[in-house]
Amino acid sequence: METTELTEKLFFELLREIPKNANKGTLGTLTVVAGSECFRGAASLCTGAALRTGAGIVRLVSVEKAVECTAARHPTCTFIPVLAEKNGMISYDDFTPKLKLLSFSSALLCGCGLGQSEDTRRIVAELLTLGKPTVLDADALNVISHEPSVLTNTSSAVIITPHIGEMSRLSGKSIPEIKTDRAACAKAFTDRYGCVTVLKDDITFIASPDGNVYEGRLGNQGLAKGGSGDVLAGFIGGFLAQGYTPTESAVLANILHGLCASLCAAEKGFRAMLPDELENYVCRVLA
Repeated sequence: METTELTEKLFFELLREIPKNANKGTLGTLTVVAGSECFRGAASLCTGAALRTGAGIVRLVSVEKAVECTAARHPTCTFIPVLAEKNGMISYDDFTPKLKLLSFSSALLCGCGLGQSEDTRRIVAELLTLGKPTVLDADALNVISHEPSVLTNTSSAVIITPHIGEMSRLSGKSIPEIKTDRAACAKAFTDRYGCVTVLKDDITFIASPDGNVYEGRLGNQGLAKGGSGDVLAGFIGGFLAQGYTPTESAVLANILHGLCASLCAAEKGFRAMLPDELENYVCRVLA
């Protein structure tokens, strides 16, 4: 299958200058629905990454413990706290009154550290009714894996970011079957459900609804740690909120993720580098 390589050159060809008369309103609002009491760090990772892309406003909807964790590290984020269920995940009953606030978003990101429950499934379903460009990651993918047809029954433009295991659950294919031809698997899923598919592995494949497939080799083995995907999801959401198309957002974010990983590894080493350090290298990539 013919693919387009993700390169630094492509990144700067797609990246737009920020107008001198820009303000936080013109640079978009990303609403992030992420985190739980057990996975509060995921919320911090994705919101921090989104802020670094240049999005005007990034706000987090999450349980209080995840809000506190994120606020301590990223005070420029804004917050909509919601009550937690007994299992520490976001309560659907307390989430629904906030939906009107979410309707003012430019884009949505959902799933990082969210946990899996019936309330989580209902939250994801509600978000897909808002008609906003949406990134679905991690547990948002896990809760729709039993009914991926929700992706075709929404007016939202959707980007999904599964690793191989999540793609296995979504597609019903075995991991060995997916690994046999990852590009074809990503494209087949996109062709069926109309979303942009970012299939993550040591080589990442991005399938676009226009039929194009992109191949990314810029990452490294230092990304093989929990939390790296949360950072990538935040990058995608940040670009999406600024008005980039879903495909452009996925391409820009994956290149940025890989370039940051290279800089981080050069200083920290593959073994010691951590996902929460990646956002610190965005400034150097964009300098």
